Amino acid sequence: MWTPAQTAAFLNAIRGHRLYAAYHLITLRGLRRGEACGLRWCDIDLDAATAVISWQLQQHGGHIILCSPKTARSERIIALDTTTVIALRAHRAGQQAEQVVMGDRYHDSGYVITSLNCDPLAPDRLSRYFRQLSAAAGLPPIRLHDCDTALPPWPSLQART
Repeated sequence: MWTPAQTAAFLNAIRGHRLYAAYHLITLRGLRRGEACGLRWCDIDLDAATAVISWQLQQHGGHIILCSPKTARSERIIALDTTTVIALRAHRAGQQAEQVVMGDRYHDSGYVITSLNCDPLAPDRLSRYFRQLSAAAGLPPIRLHDCDTALPPWPSLQART
């Protein structure tokens, strides 16, 4: 597990990366990688600073599937702090810029964390990029799964029933 200082160093090192928002959500808001990959823009209210965590992406037999979170308690509404809202607004603006560049090749899937053409990003790819980015930042290797425990957990606004 990284220290809070190492987590901050990682986020500062990747601040301009197109997947920054994913790692911000995982390290500072406690999302699992599948929850981050399964988050859709319709699940987020940036003005109210909330996100509904009700889906995750998993990989089975080489295919990505959308399914319920790991446990019933994993379905929740989380508060988004100011820095997370800023990161998500910047991420959305980046996706909109990519859409302009890609034109007809752009597929608006509605997901927050996506590949370059806006298809949903597989959780394993998010982990693979994480290993590359953390190594480039000179940080000790850890699993992406361990990042959501690097800082004290943020409370959910409400457990979903």
